[in-house]
Amino acid sequence: MVEYFYIACLTYVVWKLVRWISPSKSSLDNLRGPPSPSWLTGNMMQLYDKQGWEFHRDLQTKYGPVSRLQGLFGQPMLCVFDPAAMNTIVLKDHQQHMPLFEEMQWFMNIGLDSFGPGLLSTTGETHRKQRKLLSPVFSPKNLRIITPVFYEVTHRLQTSIKNLLENGAPEVDVAQYMGRAALELIGQSALGHCFDPLTEEGHHPYAKAMKNYIPAFTSLSKEVQLYRLARPLIPAPLRRTVMNILPSRRVKRLLRIVDTMHDNAVRTYMEKKAAFESAQKNEDEDDQAKDLVTLLLRANAGALKEDALPEDELIAQLSYDLHCSHPYP
Repeated sequence: MVEYFYIACLTYVVWKLVRWISPSKSSLDNLRGPPSPSWLTGNMMQLYDKQGWEFHRDLQTKYGPVSRLQGLFGQPMLCVFDPAAMNTIVLKDHQQHMPLFEEMQWFMNIGLDSFGPGLLSTTGETHRKQRKLLSPVFSPKNLRIITPVFYEVTHRLQTSIKNLLENGAPEVDVAQYMGRAALELIGQSALGHCFDPLTEEGHHPYAKAMKNYIPAFTSLSKEVQLYRLARPLIPAPLRRTVMNILPSRRVKRLLRIVDTMHDNAVRTYMEKKAAFESAQKNEDEDDQAKDLVTLLLRANAGALKEDALPEDELIAQLSYDLHCSHPYP
């Protein structure tokens, strides 16, 4: 009986692979595009090559604003350089407030596995609910509440650089300080949490993890192609176990970074949630609403049951806010 079960599972996996790699007629076949150097990888290695500037330049100069690329196993892909076309595809063409264009699922899965089910890694009804809740939080009125935070952090940055110069520092890495200040600005205004005192010896594990995420991820650009193929075939509860046993230092480094970001996001969320609930009991919510997370918790608490977000989605918003604001110097 067990043998039949394994045969059925193997047949299912083979069937899914055959359906995925089988070439089918596409309207994109009428577009011009660069030749594919490999049926297996298509133009993917050229597209994601860290030194592939010449390939991207040729796409625009030789094939125009719209061209066709080959993905894995010969799957056709549309490449668009035209700003007007991109604006129409991404922003203008909406149907019942749902975008007609959505990111590729494998790309969104990367955000889902790294940061959780946040605004940039969800689609459909879940994405609509998140936008409905988040849009009022970022209103001009609420943004004015956090304006004093920007002044405080900026003055702290000014003082730190001034102290370095007065103490005889021969040079100051301004780009590094701007990056640290950007993270501190979003940390204080969005999360109400101090990540970096902006002193020379200041350091926070969350800040370091956010800074190292992009370099760690791009070092695995080739492995991402395998990730695209393997993820749908591995049950969700086993994916982290499989990642843990991979004999790759680069993979383990990325996992440590993701764990650090998640653990700190959860800790920060729980602290803000406890403060918010305490403020509700003491009926002094206005005194506590000095950051966007508190405003988000208040909006979520006042939303209808069907529009309220679960905790994992709220925590994911925290990580995404920091990730999107960090300049990665």
